[in-house]
Amino acid sequence: MHKAKLVEVVLGAHDIRKNETSQFHVTCEDITVHPEWNYQKLENDIALIKLPQPVTLNKYISPVSLATSVSNVLNQVNVPILENERCKSFYEDIINNSHICTSGVELKGGCNGDSGGPLVVDGHQVGIVSFGSNRCTKGYPTVFTRVTEFADWISKNSNCLEVEGRCFEHLLKHIWLLLVGS
Repeated sequence: MHKAKLVEVVLGAHDIRKNETSQFHVTCEDITVHPEWNYQKLENDIALIKLPQPVTLNKYISPVSLATSVSNVLNQVNVPILENERCKSFYEDIINNSHICTSGVELKGGCNGDSGGPLVVDGHQVGIVSFGSNRCTKGYPTVFTRVTEFADWISKNSNCLEVEGRCFEHLLKHIWLLLVGS
């Protein structure tokens, strides 16, 4: 266990600084960090959080499907995806196939406090915010952990049963959430 009782999960929040009626606060029960997580190289930057109780779904709290493979079709997002080779020009030896980078144009990208946030394409979570420029500098990419690279690990550690390529039906019984290991 990685100090699970010190982690509070806030679901249904739009602004965590406010006390919104849609928010549900719960202290996590367990955290499973990827066994090959490397803080210095930011490799395998993924973990699972287990909640102690089921979560009631509503218009503010809903599951997201996990991407199980890489799409053969180019997906569109509000922030352009960068090729990893281009992203390496910003972050040199850190970027590898377990990363997805998004462009930092017009200050549309990750910043302090965004770690663990999702990159969702067509209702499927394909990435988790891992890191970016430490000064939130315009023009610097945001780097996400690529969920598809960890599909087997997620399935093994969450006892996920695939239902039409979707994992959440079984995850709701065990209440695991994705986050980056930080």
